[in-house]
Amino acid sequence: MWMRRSLRDTSNFPLELALREHDDLLVFILFQHQTTLSAIKGFFDNTEWPCDMVGSAFEGCFVPKHLESKREIANEFDFFLRLPLPVAGESPEKELHYVLQKQKPLNVVLKLSNLSILTSDYLCVAKKVDSLRETFLNESHFHRKFIEAVEENVIRSLEKFLEKNPGGMEMMPRKDVNKSTDFCPSVRVMICQAIKERLDMLSFDPHTWSGAVMLFVNLTNWCSSPWPTRIFNCHLVIPCDWPEEGRIKWLQRDRFWPSHSVVEKVARSSCYLLPLWTNSRDVNKTDKEAMEFKMTFSMAEVLLLLETEPKEKQCIVLLKSLKEKYFIDCQIISSFSIKMVFFWYLESTSRHERQTLGRGELLEKLFNKFIGFLSERNLPHFFVPIVNLLDDFSAEEIRKTVKLLRNVKNNLLDCLGPELFQLKITRSQKSFKQEQELERALFKYDNFLLHNMAQHKLVFDAIKEDRISSHLRKCILPVGSMFEGCHIAEFATNGAVIQEMDFMLILPDVTAREGEDGVLQLVSLEDQCNPGYTNLKVLDATRISLQDTPGMQKLTGDPFSMFYGVHNDELFLSHKFVRVFERRVEYAVSMAIGTKFKEGLDLAMKRRTIDDFYPVMTIFLKEPLNYLIWPDPAAWPDSALGALFDTLSAIQGSQNDLDWQNEIVDIAPAILCDVPAAMKEAWLKRNRCWPDQELVEKVPNLQCYVMAKPHPLTENKLLEWRFSFSSAELLLSSAIKSWEKQSLMVLKALRRKHLQEPKVIASYHLKTILFWVLESLPTQRRHLVSRGSFLIRLLDKLISCVKLKNLPNFFIPENNMFRHHKDKDLKTVLAKLEDMRKNLFLYLTEDLFTTAVTEEREEKEFEETYWGLV
Repeated sequence: MWMRRSLRDTSNFPLELALREHDDLLVFILFQHQTTLSAIKGFFDNTEWPCDMVGSAFEGCFVPKHLESKREIANEFDFFLRLPLPVAGESPEKELHYVLQKQKPLNVVLKLSNLSILTSDYLCVAKKVDSLRETFLNESHFHRKFIEAVEENVIRSLEKFLEKNPGGMEMMPRKDVNKSTDFCPSVRVMICQAIKERLDMLSFDPHTWSGAVMLFVNLTNWCSSPWPTRIFNCHLVIPCDWPEEGRIKWLQRDRFWPSHSVVEKVARSSCYLLPLWTNSRDVNKTDKEAMEFKMTFSMAEVLLLLETEPKEKQCIVLLKSLKEKYFIDCQIISSFSIKMVFFWYLESTSRHERQTLGRGELLEKLFNKFIGFLSERNLPHFFVPIVNLLDDFSAEEIRKTVKLLRNVKNNLLDCLGPELFQLKITRSQKSFKQEQELERALFKYDNFLLHNMAQHKLVFDAIKEDRISSHLRKCILPVGSMFEGCHIAEFATNGAVIQEMDFMLILPDVTAREGEDGVLQLVSLEDQCNPGYTNLKVLDATRISLQDTPGMQKLTGDPFSMFYGVHNDELFLSHKFVRVFERRVEYAVSMAIGTKFKEGLDLAMKRRTIDDFYPVMTIFLKEPLNYLIWPDPAAWPDSALGALFDTLSAIQGSQNDLDWQNEIVDIAPAILCDVPAAMKEAWLKRNRCWPDQELVEKVPNLQCYVMAKPHPLTENKLLEWRFSFSSAELLLSSAIKSWEKQSLMVLKALRRKHLQEPKVIASYHLKTILFWVLESLPTQRRHLVSRGSFLIRLLDKLISCVKLKNLPNFFIPENNMFRHHKDKDLKTVLAKLEDMRKNLFLYLTEDLFTTAVTEEREEKEFEETYWGLV
């Protein structure tokens, strides 16, 4: 929106147009920032690692680094390795306290008030030192030799990785790093090419120095990037408290930016002390060999830059690039001073004004701000404004810098020419750009997707309780997307969130088998058997029973005909069994609930035209459940209903009031079934990339189920039952990564909004597509695929199946789930899918997940017979 506004309204249209020439690279940089953050997300939430992310790569405003010797482009990452020392503070009572230098308020020397903390084991020093304190201290101040000794330890701990040489790994100690700044890294690790193996297979402890370094290498290794070369600058730091006066003034400042919550976060964030290898000029109270440190607010800077817009980060990248090209020898203009000017501008500018500026106008504003600071010969440090960053520069140096800045500003259009960035976007990178633009389009759904996945975790944790887990598989089986972690909530027309859960109620003590030694035998009645379906020959009718329901005989007539059908003088279990089940459930729920609900509880019997789970009863919960007493809790299905409602009560208890008030529970009877031998053998022999062999072997041992759903083309509709592998699907879902589930959720939302008619594509079809894509995706490639590219893979596979009019069931590939659909309907769906694939960005609208639809719950979707309001 801001881009269109700036081009239409700005007085400097040519400047805005010139900036568009660099959009490919600028979007690359923003996307690389997002993928980097995604790679490390979650690793630092609950565990105390000895390192912190800092610098432009994690702030989203880095400029790719040119390696002249290798003729390559690299991403450069900085991170802090925290020394295992107490947090330093101002108070002399602290074990480790810093002494501020009067002329340099951010420069400090460290003093130990408790010398006992200095031990070789505690400090990870490489070897024992006879006189530790005399070697590493100078009158209780840290000696330079102390930091040098720890650096040697870090280097030694990394040498074992050099032997493996992953990705052409190189390592340089501080003395060999060509870096003009005082903040020279203690060690630099360079990975020169994409690493084929997983680095987490290497043996390292993440809590050691080498582990801290390799943790970051590993986390960023699989980030999608057009530049595989990575540089890791490791800085040894000591954590410290803010100066108290500085913290108070920071909190009291008047400002437009950042938000109050971020201001408080910054005040609570850690500061760090970085070793200064060039001592300041006023060190006269301590020996020249005393180690001097500089206080840095790098973590606060990361927090602040997370509070900025993409166009604002892009302006920092542009300023840094202009600095590299036109101010290469100017020490006043640095990445740090650019950042300080940027922060001061945002703090003094209203949000409305920021939003109305185009990138070109914002760039000019930053130039003016920089020139203004230099003209006043005072560029205050953003966090400690009493520090003037220009104190070390002469008036002549400042005057020349002002002249250079004005010259570039006045000729900004020419300076922003095609040669500003030395690297060009190749054809493969342009393809990568399309991928990253798609990834950007998906970012707007993150809140919704993460909320749904958090909801899945709450539900899943609730059913893992001992009281509930004892019911599972014995009485009931939770199935479907809510329990698999790829559920998308529905929205009613009043805006209320509707959650749907599916459950099987398992007939106890009955298992269908191929042999003749059980209650039910798996057989086929038709010459042309429908793969994935079976008939259930009854071998022992006394083992199949339901509680009696008052008035049932009037409805069904002959008791024998309630359950069975006869074919060629043999007895088969009929779908009439399900009708009896419906009546019993309706009666049992009615008797159990009574008047406990104010608004009541809806029961519906439905007949869907498509879906994996084929429930015969839907319960609409409007109020929280209480303990219910069932008519016959010792028999089935009342016993299973009791377990079901107990489970629902536990799920409700794990959620807030708004979440459980609109729950829809689909239930259906299911019969346990041994996996037929031929199916088991075919499953085990399949060539695949996914899942791993351990899961492959578990699947056929889980048992499957049969449900009362015939194939649409069968002749014996009341006698044919469908195989269900819901328990296997639940197991496989544990081997699917969260971002892959998110891609499936987006595809399901697209189906819900755009593929309702004709009724060809079901949610289960999309899950099957996901399984097939994962099975064919090599493991090493799987880690390189982003959400956007994975969504495209799913769409392409779906299009291919619709074209071929064949979507094989994942567990029984002979079952073509599209076989019964009309060619006309498949062609209509194919046209829609191809248009969606071609114009995917147009389909990824803001309301994709929030459109008020009820999916299959519209009356036209299925026939309902309401038994009434209880």
